[in-house]
Amino acid sequence: KLSYGIYMGHITPERIIFGATVACILLLFSRTVPLISQSLITIVSTHTTTVINMIGYDSVVTQSDGMTYILFPKSGMKTRIVTACTGIGSMSAIVALIAISSDKKLHTVMWSVSSIIVIHALNTARNVFIAVSYSQQLFHIYPGFITQVFGNGGTYVSYYIADKIISQTFSLLFLVALAYLI
Repeated sequence: KLSYGIYMGHITPERIIFGATVACILLLFSRTVPLISQSLITIVSTHTTTVINMIGYDSVVTQSDGMTYILFPKSGMKTRIVTACTGIGSMSAIVALIAISSDKKLHTVMWSVSSIIVIHALNTARNVFIAVSYSQQLFHIYPGFITQVFGNGGTYVSYYIADKIISQTFSLLFLVALAYLI
């Protein structure tokens, strides 16, 4: 739809620049303003631990050296939550596409809010999957191969498979599908 709009002249270069500006501003503030960044991390880590605990694993949010972790007390494993774990990059990109492709302000706001809610929910599920997979070592398979590919092995094998292979593949497929709907 977006490429068709550009081709037909409905979407002007000015609107594309506006959309890119929206994305850059959202990312800039989320990465450079500590209050915003830490608030996003706190929200995501709290939601993630809530879901982890609901599905039967014991986890808590901890702070150490200015970093936020999801700790699994029984195994002692912990997963660090950073700004990239909040899904703000995906949210910014989708909101920018919505801003580019929509003429109506109400439509833009409704699609943006809906998309942010869906991305946040799926991102929480993604974080839960990665944290549980890592803490329980669910994907500790082919450690030699994973070490060669990612340069680090040991307990990180499960993390790399859960995050870098499985989660990022599904995230990409979801974002492409969502962008197609816009």
